[in-house]
Amino acid sequence: MNRWQKISWFNLIVVIGGSVMSVVAAGTLPLEERLIPPNRITVVIIISLVLIGMSKTIFRKSDKQVDFDERDKQIHHKANLFGWTGFGLGMAATIMFCYFAVGPLGSFPPLALPIIPLVGVAFKIIVESVAALIQYGWGIKGEQL
Repeated sequence: MNRWQKISWFNLIVVIGGSVMSVVAAGTLPLEERLIPPNRITVVIIISLVLIGMSKTIFRKSDKQVDFDERDKQIHHKANLFGWTGFGLGMAATIMFCYFAVGPLGSFPPLALPIIPLVGVAFKIIVESVAALIQYGWGIKGEQL
């Protein structure tokens, strides 16, 4: 497993774990405190984003081998394209969920609006990591180790 696969697995685990912990934290908060930052949900999101930002530092480049070749470049380009598509779809899904949750005549608390791009970022990281792992998995089938 190369460095970029390790980073993809790490990011996938951190985002899914952070999402599960955020849902659990939201379930344990009283209703009136769920949308008032800072709370437990905000702390979990910040910790997840810091860990993802540090993933390239945690999995350092080895001095002895090539870290990134043409195949890796193509894989990351495609994975990034899929990731940004996931970002847009995640934001659209969150907006639609908010619309259906409150109805056309309801109102949504303004403090909850920052959740929309955060859900988009979570979708981007999940889709990008899965796309990279799938593409790396396809390449190994025909190769001899």
